[in-house]
Amino acid sequence: MNTRILQALIDAGAVKKIELIANGPNIHALIHTQTEKTVLLTNKREIKIWVSFDTAVKWIKAKGVAQLHLDARAWQPNQRKLQL
Repeated sequence: MNTRILQALIDAGAVKKIELIANGPNIHALIHTQTEKTVLLTNKREIKIWVSFDTAVKWIKAKGVAQLHLDARAWQPNQRKLQL
């Protein structure tokens, strides 16, 4: 699901929950609808990643969603990203 589809689902009231999941230093969003759970993708079909909760929450709130769930169990803000 990309950001354009997400906005259409939000406008239609089809998004049941947005969950921010932290893994290492990165944060991504899991979108829950009535029928599925989907990771939010960029327009290039890559996982949409934020490096801070502040930017992630601001981005989601700008889409019109004021309530979300946060999973920070695996968050390690000082972990370095692997260079491949």
